Amino acid sequence: MIIFRQPVLSKCYYINWLSFWAPQVQVGMMILDNVPAFYYGTSPNKFFDYISSGFSVLNNYPGWLKDIITQNQCGVAVPPEDPEAFANALIELADHPEKRKEMGINARKLAISQFVRQDLADSLVSFLEKIYKK
Repeated sequence: MIIFRQPVLSKCYYINWLSFWAPQVQVGMMILDNVPAFYYGTSPNKFFDYISSGFSVLNNYPGWLKDIITQNQCGVAVPPEDPEAFANALIELADHPEKRKEMGINARKLAISQFVRQDLADSLVSFLEKIYKK
């Protein structure tokens, strides 16, 4: 996660890291090695955490994740093994807070429209029931 400003610390003795940092996070980073098996063979949990929290996403590998980020305008996807493109994307996100905010709103909409746990669970149950009946 990227925070583009200094956090304001509280005097709490115990702080849940996500509840503390989430209000200050502007970008969630999806960084994986350039392994073709990752392109369509992974489903990284942190991506779902990021979009459900309304964070824009910076992704550095191709595949289904890049496609969904691009199609839903909820972040930036850069080519793998291109540190200059990655750095430029971070600078772009840091320099354009309104664009970043819009991407975060789009991320949250994506999470609500396609990745609600109860809806996914209901779909799985329906699928399994159909198979069982055959």
